[in-house]
Amino acid sequence: MTGNQMAGSEPAPDRSCFVEKLSYYTELSPSDREMIAEFERNEEKFAARRRVLHAKQDRSRLFILASGWAYSWTQLADGRRQVENIHLPGDMIGMRDSAARQATTNLS
Repeated sequence: MTGNQMAGSEPAPDRSCFVEKLSYYTELSPSDREMIAEFERNEEKFAARRRVLHAKQDRSRLFILASGWAYSWTQLADGRRQVENIHLPGDMIGMRDSAARQATTNLS
């Protein structure tokens, strides 16, 4: 893995990994596909093994994982990491923290 790609740079609605994932659960109209694909409009690439989000950092956005994989984790008192979630392409990351002002987990 050379890195993770979060979100997408103006993806075609039929190429959106998020649209593809949601399509497994419900039928989406062309306008739904277009609107949902907008979530992936601003792409950022992150190097492998880089921490993308720190716990207690202001949480100001959501991520959609376009390729690679990532994981959310917390630091235990003894220094070990506890993996909270593993994220795969098409996953929206950060929704769980959307009601909080700060991220509750780290994202790598």
